[in-house]
Amino acid sequence: KEDEIGVENVCLPAAPTAAKAKNPCHYLWQGPIYIEETGNVFPCCHAWTGQPLGNIREEPLDRIWNNGRMQAMRAAHLRGNAGAFPECGGCMAARPRLPLIVGSSLVDMYSVRKIIPVMERLNLLFRFALFEKRTKSN
Repeated sequence: KEDEIGVENVCLPAAPTAAKAKNPCHYLWQGPIYIEETGNVFPCCHAWTGQPLGNIREEPLDRIWNNGRMQAMRAAHLRGNAGAFPECGGCMAARPRLPLIVGSSLVDMYSVRKIIPVMERLNLLFRFALFEKRTKSN
Protein backbone atom coordinates (compact mmCIF):
# COMPACT_ATOMS: atom_id res chain seq x y z
CA LYS A 1 0.00 0.00 0.00
CA GLU A 2 2.76 2.30 -1.02
CA ASP A 3 0.36 5.09 -2.01
CA GLU A 4 -1.15 5.36 1.48
CA ILE A 5 1.73 4.80 3.87
CA GLY A 6 4.73 5.82 1.81
CA VAL A 7 6.74 2.60 2.11
CA GLU A 8 8.27 1.49 -1.16
CA ASN A 9 8.75 -2.08 -2.39
CA VAL A 10 6.56 -3.65 0.27
CA CYS A 11 3.65 -5.69 -1.00
CA LEU A 12 2.01 -9.07 -0.76
CA PRO A 13 3.58 -11.81 -2.83
CA ALA A 14 1.79 -13.06 -5.91
CA ALA A 15 -0.81 -15.77 -5.49
CA PRO A 16 0.73 -19.05 -4.34
CA THR A 17 0.02 -20.74 -7.65
CA ALA A 18 -1.96 -20.43 -10.80
CA ALA A 19 -3.94 -23.53 -9.86
CA LYS A 20 -7.58 -23.36 -10.84
CA ALA A 21 -9.90 -22.99 -7.85
CA LYS A 22 -12.40 -25.80 -7.51
CA ASN A 23 -15.05 -23.87 -5.61
CA PRO A 24 -16.47 -20.40 -6.22
CA CYS A 25 -15.53 -17.62 -3.83
CA HIS A 26 -18.14 -17.47 -1.09
CA TYR A 27 -17.64 -13.70 -0.64
CA LEU A 28 -19.53 -13.05 -3.88
CA TRP A 29 -22.72 -14.48 -2.39
CA GLN A 30 -22.38 -14.00 1.35
CA GLY A 31 -20.13 -10.96 1.69
CA PRO A 32 -18.90 -9.04 3.50
CA ILE A 33 -18.48 -6.34 0.91
CA TYR A 34 -15.90 -3.58 1.19
CA ILE A 35 -16.94 0.08 1.03
CA GLU A 36 -14.34 2.84 0.89
CA GLU A 37 -14.82 6.18 2.61
CA THR A 38 -15.50 7.66 -0.85
CA GLY A 39 -18.49 5.33 -1.23
CA ASN A 40 -16.89 2.98 -3.75
CA VAL A 41 -18.16 -0.59 -3.28
CA PHE A 42 -16.01 -3.67 -3.89
CA PRO A 43 -17.09 -7.33 -3.80
CA CYS A 44 -14.78 -8.08 -0.85
CA CYS A 45 -11.84 -6.70 1.10
CA HIS A 46 -9.41 -8.63 -1.13
CA ALA A 47 -10.59 -6.88 -4.31
CA TRP A 48 -10.17 -3.25 -3.22
CA THR A 49 -7.47 -2.65 -5.84
CA GLY A 50 -9.80 -3.59 -8.69
CA GLN A 51 -12.63 -1.79 -10.39
CA PRO A 52 -15.43 -0.77 -7.98
CA LEU A 53 -18.86 -2.30 -8.47
CA GLY A 54 -20.47 1.08 -7.94
CA ASN A 55 -20.78 3.92 -5.46
CA ILE A 56 -23.12 3.85 -2.49
CA ARG A 57 -23.61 7.62 -2.78
CA GLU A 58 -24.97 7.25 -6.30
CA GLU A 59 -27.12 4.09 -6.13
CA PRO A 60 -28.61 1.76 -3.51
CA LEU A 61 -26.51 -1.08 -2.17
CA ASP A 62 -28.97 -3.80 -3.25
CA ARG A 63 -28.70 -2.60 -6.85
CA ILE A 64 -24.88 -2.54 -6.66
CA TRP A 65 -24.77 -6.02 -5.05
CA ASN A 66 -26.76 -7.48 -7.94
CA ASN A 67 -25.51 -5.35 -10.85
CA GLY A 68 -24.12 -6.70 -14.12
CA ARG A 69 -20.47 -6.74 -13.04
CA MET A 70 -21.26 -8.64 -9.85
CA GLN A 71 -23.38 -11.14 -11.78
CA ALA A 72 -20.53 -11.59 -14.28
CA MET A 73 -18.06 -12.20 -11.43
CA ARG A 74 -20.36 -14.81 -9.90
CA ALA A 75 -20.84 -16.54 -13.27
CA ALA A 76 -17.07 -16.60 -13.89
CA HIS A 77 -16.47 -18.16 -10.47
CA LEU A 78 -19.14 -20.80 -11.07
CA ARG A 79 -17.42 -21.72 -14.37
CA GLY A 80 -14.06 -21.94 -12.58
CA ASN A 81 -12.78 -18.90 -14.45
CA ALA A 82 -12.06 -16.47 -11.61
CA GLY A 83 -8.97 -15.31 -13.50
CA ALA A 84 -11.25 -13.44 -15.91
CA PHE A 85 -11.24 -10.70 -13.27
CA PRO A 86 -7.74 -9.48 -12.32
CA GLU A 87 -8.73 -8.84 -8.70
CA CYS A 88 -9.86 -12.48 -8.38
CA GLY A 89 -7.19 -14.20 -10.47
CA GLY A 90 -4.40 -13.71 -7.95
CA CYS A 91 -6.53 -13.68 -4.81
CA MET A 92 -4.93 -15.10 -1.67
CA ALA A 93 -8.17 -15.53 0.31
CA ALA A 94 -8.87 -18.96 1.77
CA ARG A 95 -11.38 -20.99 -0.21
CA PRO A 96 -13.58 -23.28 1.89
CA ARG A 97 -14.38 -26.68 0.44
CA LEU A 98 -17.87 -27.24 -0.95
CA PRO A 99 -19.42 -28.86 2.18
CA LEU A 100 -18.51 -25.77 4.22
CA ILE A 101 -19.90 -23.41 1.60
CA VAL A 102 -23.20 -25.29 1.39
CA GLY A 103 -23.41 -25.69 5.16
CA SER A 104 -22.80 -22.01 5.81
CA SER A 105 -25.61 -21.04 3.45
CA LEU A 106 -28.07 -23.29 5.31
CA VAL A 107 -27.24 -22.00 8.80
CA ASP A 108 -27.52 -18.45 10.15
CA MET A 109 -24.28 -16.48 10.60
CA TYR A 110 -24.50 -16.53 14.41
CA SER A 111 -24.48 -20.33 14.40
CA VAL A 112 -21.68 -20.43 11.82
CA ARG A 113 -19.52 -18.30 14.11
CA LYS A 114 -20.14 -20.74 16.95
CA ILE A 115 -19.40 -23.78 14.76
CA ILE A 116 -16.11 -22.49 13.31
CA PRO A 117 -14.00 -23.10 16.47
CA VAL A 118 -15.42 -26.63 16.75
CA MET A 119 -14.54 -27.34 13.10
CA GLU A 120 -11.03 -25.99 13.64
CA ARG A 121 -10.51 -28.28 16.66
CA LEU A 122 -11.82 -31.28 14.71
CA ASN A 123 -9.46 -30.38 11.90
CA LEU A 124 -6.50 -30.44 14.29
CA LEU A 125 -7.55 -33.82 15.67
CA PHE A 126 -8.49 -35.63 12.47
CA ARG A 127 -6.59 -33.64 9.81
CA PHE A 128 -9.45 -33.27 7.36
CA ALA A 129 -9.19 -30.39 4.93
CA LEU A 130 -11.50 -27.44 5.49
CA PHE A 131 -10.06 -25.37 2.68
CA GLU A 132 -8.85 -25.95 -0.86
CA LYS A 133 -5.17 -26.66 -1.35
CA ARG A 134 -3.39 -23.74 -2.97
CA THR A 135 -0.81 -25.76 -4.88
CA LYS A 136 -0.56 -26.74 -8.54
CA SER A 137 -0.90 -30.41 -7.63
CA ASN A 138 -4.45 -29.69 -6.42
